[in-house]
Amino acid sequence: MLHALGLIKKHATSLVKCSAWRRLLNAKREDESAQVYETVRRLLENVHVVYFDHRARDDTSTDIEVVRAACDLYGFDFIVEAAAGLVVDLGHDDGTGNFQKAARDWRRGAYKRLIEELPPPKAHPATSKSSDESAEAVRIFNRHVLTQESDGLVDRSTHRSYFHRGTRGIVLLAHHANDSVETFLFKLLRGVHVSNLMGIEHVSYLDSDKDIVLVRPFVHLTKQDLRSFLERVGGTFNEDSSNADSKYLRNRIRNSVVPELLKAMSPDNPPEVTLKTLNKRIRTLAAQSRELRSSLDIETYAFSHYVSSKYGLPNFVAPPQEATTAVERGGNRINWLVSSYGDFYKRMSSVTYGDRVCEKTRKYIRTLQFLRGVGFNTKEVLLIKEWLLVPSELTRKDILYKFCLRAAGKEVLLDHSLLERLSASWSSEPVSDVLKMHFLHAGRAICHQGSLVKVHRS
Repeated sequence: MLHALGLIKKHATSLVKCSAWRRLLNAKREDESAQVYETVRRLLENVHVVYFDHRARDDTSTDIEVVRAACDLYGFDFIVEAAAGLVVDLGHDDGTGNFQKAARDWRRGAYKRLIEELPPPKAHPATSKSSDESAEAVRIFNRHVLTQESDGLVDRSTHRSYFHRGTRGIVLLAHHANDSVETFLFKLLRGVHVSNLMGIEHVSYLDSDKDIVLVRPFVHLTKQDLRSFLERVGGTFNEDSSNADSKYLRNRIRNSVVPELLKAMSPDNPPEVTLKTLNKRIRTLAAQSRELRSSLDIETYAFSHYVSSKYGLPNFVAPPQEATTAVERGGNRINWLVSSYGDFYKRMSSVTYGDRVCEKTRKYIRTLQFLRGVGFNTKEVLLIKEWLLVPSELTRKDILYKFCLRAAGKEVLLDHSLLERLSASWSSEPVSDVLKMHFLHAGRAICHQGSLVKVHRS
């Protein structure tokens, strides 16, 4: 990552004039190339390189010196963040503690803090580049050691939406295709919803604030691609010694599962070639999974909007962030879809239950509306009879998951096996004459009485 950015920074003047780069950056005229150069220069002049020392091993000083030398070579600001407290304690345990999650949370918290603390972008006048530098740029970047297949090129139309006026910072991460394959297998072994069957995303948000963007420019390149690039440009590579530690599941996947899987897939091909094939198949599956997630988001939002409109209750599902491909091609039709789903559920309710609402339900809803009207923060409720109108069991479970997440709070880890049992139970017995409680952790419980469900917080 450092050498790639450093060489781009060093040879930006000549690179933006190359036909390949102009096509990639969509710069057709000379003045557009100048604008691209100025943008690239200003971005790279304000790069801060951060090394996270988890203090879990004794040889991190070697890593730090390798990174520091590269930063000095290319003129990048270098910061070392050292862990403390829980991260250090878990890093020295026997593998039973959740060190990797704690370390990830610590790093992500540091991204946010550093972006807030670092000085605002600085601007410098453009400097001229010599013909020697231009010639060297051509020699380096015409070697094609950092390339992507045509199907792996950045989808600018998809990723552009992540960047907006509220974006406060961009974090570049050096994850590669090997990491993405390992992540996919890790999810399969740990358990994952069908709408999250994917490796590492190319672009994503740091958190729900959506003001910090995580970009992984090398996620379609293999580890060997990156090593080859380093060899060509004379860079130094240092292996993290903890990658060989078998106490972590991810390391066992990397060192034992992946090599055997690649050998089983294609024993006659080099592992590097087979890994690229596997990664391409995972990316195809991930695209289908994202489409399913997008469809579920629209359907669950439409159902919640229907219930909200019918009973005057708050909508417990957030509006969908991304439309499906079909919706995008037809323009912004989310409102039309929500209205159509609403009409569908009205007809389903009329056919299934008639036009009358249960009197107990009506009184309860009126009480909730009154309490909200005078300022009480009443709990969200799920109406089981309305919920059962949803034809798809997968969509019903997603509605239940989002309802519980909203009502119980994001700090509660939802057990999907419990949600499976609840879904099956309510489908066969939607009305309960007695109060039934299903306990979550952190003092939360799902309460079912009559045809209403709510989450109780102790």
